[in-house]
Amino acid sequence: MSTALRERPAVAATPNGGVPARRAVVRWAWRMFRREWRQQLLILALIVVAVAATVLGAGVATNTPPPADTGFGTAGDLATFGGHGPHLATQIAALQHRFGRVDVIENQTIAIPGSISTYDLRAQNPRGPFGQPMLSLVSGHYPASPGQVAVTDGVAAAFNLKVGGVWNQGGRARRVVGIVQNPQSLLDEFALVVPGQVSAPTQVTVLFDAPGVPVASLGPNVQTPVSASSGNALNPDTIVLGLATVAMLLIALVAVGGYGRGPAPKSHHNLRAASAFVSSFRTPYLWNGTTKKR
Repeated sequence: MSTALRERPAVAATPNGGVPARRAVVRWAWRMFRREWRQQLLILALIVVAVAATVLGAGVATNTPPPADTGFGTAGDLATFGGHGPHLATQIAALQHRFGRVDVIENQTIAIPGSISTYDLRAQNPRGPFGQPMLSLVSGHYPASPGQVAVTDGVAAAFNLKVGGVWNQGGRARRVVGIVQNPQSLLDEFALVVPGQVSAPTQVTVLFDAPGVPVASLGPNVQTPVSASSGNALNPDTIVLGLATVAMLLIALVAVGGYGRGPAPKSHHNLRAASAFVSSFRTPYLWNGTTKKR
């Protein structure tokens, strides 16, 4: 009679590895945190700064309305007409007859030779009833006769002009008597002449006041400061949203770069350790000639 020792049957392991697996995961996560806490702290700080800046910027953009006189001077309404049409004088006279004082500004867009930039040849009264906040004298004086012109710094630099010099423009010679700017839009580049000196205007702007009159009843070419700011795609809310998007993208790039830093051997070691750790719960191994699972 012979006896044989039977092998103890293997107990089926739990699918998720049980308590030992959870302890191993916790220890592995703690080691990774101790090793990379600086990068994680940096990313957290960047996210906090970006969110705070976004909230602050959105609050400022929402609660700070655009200047009421941007492009309007002191007027409450603005009418634009394209070109020098046959009915332009009649339309301006009708506005003047209905609302009283008007301020007419004529602009002719001219390309700068050898450049894609343009400037405006502008006919405007510096002492007009509504357009005075749109003009500021930097040096010299405003033009007072048809043979005089005042230019912005950008136009002066593009054509090498100086106060007291002569500028041959459009077949006419004008003496530069001053440097001017538009305080409401410092990017506005123009050459200022006296009214009536723009022979072929590209756009004519008429500033006037129509208190209590709905803007819709005045025609599609009339705007108020409120309607002009709402129709502008580059309003403060859009700018804040764009800046927030760029900030979050930069944070994402920093996060990727932060976790990808470090010497290559250490990163390779981390990858091998993580792979071995995961595979230990799946890969069977031989024990006493039989297949077991950890």
